[in-house]
Amino acid sequence: MFGVLLVLLSVIVICVLIVKKFYPAWSLFVVGLVTVLIVALVTGDPVATGKKATGFLGFDILGIFSNLLTSRTGGLGMNIMIIGGFGYYMSKIGATSALVHVCTKPMSLINSPYIIMVLGYGARLCRWPMLKCCAGFRSRLGYFDDGHRLSIDVKCWG
Repeated sequence: MFGVLLVLLSVIVICVLIVKKFYPAWSLFVVGLVTVLIVALVTGDPVATGKKATGFLGFDILGIFSNLLTSRTGGLGMNIMIIGGFGYYMSKIGATSALVHVCTKPMSLINSPYIIMVLGYGARLCRWPMLKCCAGFRSRLGYFDDGHRLSIDVKCWG
């Protein structure tokens, strides 16, 4: 019960800090540090165990955060740079506009955006069983369960 209340309190504090225009990344970082410190002090359990434990609570907490930052931030930054570079390269050689032209050519033959919406919904239903277990993949593609992406696309075409 204590853990649930502490998490709710942390979420409320983060929301207040963000509403008061504090920098979100630092707000999350500081509230996360304080939350881990409170849990470590109240429970008495060591924060880090094994080879990573230093025996000092402050170093253990900082060690946990440094491990999280180095393991996740490096990979994320590299992915963003690769995607950005690929997108720039494709735009520079004209592949983006060529792909859009090729993909929208068949849709220009259909005059009604509602028919395109029905066909898109049908295609979504056909591929849904294949992507049902890949929530991360679905969110990267931009498809949502309630069809927001489809309705936005139809409005843009019409």
